[in-house]
Amino acid sequence: MHEGCGRLVIKFCNIKMKLKACQFKLFNNYLINKSKTITSDTSKVELLLVKSNLTVTISLSNFLQLMHGVKSVAQKEYNLKN
Repeated sequence: MHEGCGRLVIKFCNIKMKLKACQFKLFNNYLINKSKTITSDTSKVELLLVKSNLTVTISLSNFLQLMHGVKSVAQKEYNLKN
């Protein structure tokens, strides 16, 4: 997940993002806020990614895996706890 110069690489659902530490922290917060909108009826989650206003829809399972991975790295690398 690391790529020199303080950048982190996130790969999910055929999408690759290179984020600086501050961007990574914001992405982590974004995922946490998105997770608060999940209900028992949720099957897919729509994510708005900054580059060219790209909107992707991923399965709930993929979203939860992505959120867990980002949260794990955030806790390990930046001692963030949410």
